[in-house]
Amino acid sequence: MPHLRNDALRHTHNGGGSPMSSQFQYLFSPVRIGNLEIKNRVVSTAHVTFFAENNMPSERHVHYHSERAKGGVGLIVHEAVTVHPSSFPYEGIIFGYDERVIPGFKRTTDAVHQHDAKIFCEVFHKGRQVNSILSRRSTLAPSATRCIRNRETPKVMEKEEIEEIIQGFATTARNVREGGFDGVELHCTHGYLLQQWLSPISNKRTDEYGGSLANRVRFVVETIDAVRAAVGNDFVVGIRLVGDEFTPGGLTLRDMQEIAPLLTASGKLDYISVSHSTYFSLEMVIPPSYVPLGAFVSLSAGIKESVEDLPIIGVGRINDPVQAEKVLADGHADLVGMTRANICDPQLANKARDGRLNDIRTCIACNTCIGRVFSHKPVTCLQNPAVGFEVTCGVDATKPAAVRKKVMVVGGGPAGLKAAETAAIRGHDVTVYEKDGALGGQVALSEKAASRQEFAGSVRNLKKSLDALGVKIVLDTPVTPEIVKRESPDAVIVATGSAPDRSGASPLFPQMDGLPGADQSNVLTYRDVLKDGANVGQHVVIIDDESHHRAPAIAELLADHGKNVRIVTALPRLGMELAPNLEQPFVYRLLQRKGVHIMTNTAVKAIEDSTLITLDLNNNTSDKIEGVDNVVLVMGSVAETALYRALKGLIKELYLVGDASSPRYAVDAMFDAFHAGLAV
Repeated sequence: MPHLRNDALRHTHNGGGSPMSSQFQYLFSPVRIGNLEIKNRVVSTAHVTFFAENNMPSERHVHYHSERAKGGVGLIVHEAVTVHPSSFPYEGIIFGYDERVIPGFKRTTDAVHQHDAKIFCEVFHKGRQVNSILSRRSTLAPSATRCIRNRETPKVMEKEEIEEIIQGFATTARNVREGGFDGVELHCTHGYLLQQWLSPISNKRTDEYGGSLANRVRFVVETIDAVRAAVGNDFVVGIRLVGDEFTPGGLTLRDMQEIAPLLTASGKLDYISVSHSTYFSLEMVIPPSYVPLGAFVSLSAGIKESVEDLPIIGVGRINDPVQAEKVLADGHADLVGMTRANICDPQLANKARDGRLNDIRTCIACNTCIGRVFSHKPVTCLQNPAVGFEVTCGVDATKPAAVRKKVMVVGGGPAGLKAAETAAIRGHDVTVYEKDGALGGQVALSEKAASRQEFAGSVRNLKKSLDALGVKIVLDTPVTPEIVKRESPDAVIVATGSAPDRSGASPLFPQMDGLPGADQSNVLTYRDVLKDGANVGQHVVIIDDESHHRAPAIAELLADHGKNVRIVTALPRLGMELAPNLEQPFVYRLLQRKGVHIMTNTAVKAIEDSTLITLDLNNNTSDKIEGVDNVVLVMGSVAETALYRALKGLIKELYLVGDASSPRYAVDAMFDAFHAGLAV
């Protein structure tokens, strides 16, 4: 692959006065985009936050982006704003075409500029990949081809609508400039409207906008022309371009290597940010941990080969500055998108620049962030509960405690470790007590399944942090009220977690206190399998009533040990609580490769020795699964509250966090614990 080409792209001078780790020759060198110099090559690419209020930018945007600018990011691209009322995909969208956005934009851009970072704004129309529920208008697209996800048949855009949407892009770009942004980015990937004109699977027209490649690029070229005319020649205009649609019959990298020069020929674009996919391959857009690191840098490298002199941004699971440096050094890109990495640790760039690599909280691609967004909730982070609350909980907002306290944290799972870290950062004298011989709780257990090993990075990150903070760790010590009395702490944070529910009770049968036969010796819980190494027979049925990662992980582990595994769930799909378009497809493919049989819409009514009595919920008929050696229950958990109840009334400052408060997900446990650490 070619290396960085021209002087502006190869420049390695450290423009600032701060020390720079010598191992980052490229990552922390400036780079020119249009008329701008970006101080380094770390980019936070555009991503939805759901922080908008009444479809306008909010103060949460201001503090969210300024936190990452303060952390050393060179370039931030603000989330995509819509260019026309017909593209109203969700209530949290910003109406970029409405000039009332300008004051809110200005507050965000002013805050970012205070930290010597640059900020662009992405503009888009979703075309057929939106429905009309909110807009109450016809969906618009090049042709009447339906989206696999939204399924509405769009209206074929007429000439007048083509002109109106192009003008919408221009108007929005003008608002972006008035709002103080340094540049505007046209969104032409992920299957949205601009990309739809390029692709033969979505553009079936026979007029001057369809058919030949020259015709299919026409709408995008005219949009680029209109935007450039609206903002002038002294303002950055870039495009976020698809590198491969990963869709049958769709655009490939080879196609895009032919298209990219056609889009840049006029000289009106200043950079290209390369992404990929349509809604057909939506799970690849923000790749979870099932996808290898740097899986898509070949796309940016391919576009870079076809477009000689424009800066290229590469993306796709680049979560480590050493990895980012190699992407740049190998010539695969000129800047690197490290978006989730900077959500997870807003100080990543500063830490890397200063050589403090061990202090970086590494993103584990759990997709808690985007999973929330897909549920139309504000973005968050499993490892960084301050996301979205930077004004009160950000790096500078976390103030030292007025009085240093002796804090006892009981439980070394994610909640206990997060509470300990937060309290220690505030200056308290913290000791963590764990009843087992290792830290990590259920997260540490989960890494026994190969696909969940990266998830355990959340615990590894916390352990590194606690070590650096000087937090004391006491293992193999079940805490009793007598131990608490002896240690005489000022505050106790109880994070004793939860235990598997062995009753087999299910909300599907509310009249029953448990599953008949759940007390048999061949019935195990997920913890029996993961922690205690139970002797499991050859034929195993997992009853999944949680519909999250736990049952698939158990199935994977057992299948890897040569067991015949079947998962039975009463729900319509396995993994209903997982992000449906991000993680579910990978879970299904993994289990299919392992030979795991999945039965959905099937309830287990009873266990009778080696037979399960089932109920097919589709047609209300009973059946049997025979010859089962072991049944594994994944049917919820019960909070471990004995110590908390014993201490209540005896300890003045007592907190209950995580699963010990109520069994939920790791992100909830971390959030609980973080706020307890702030409160103590």
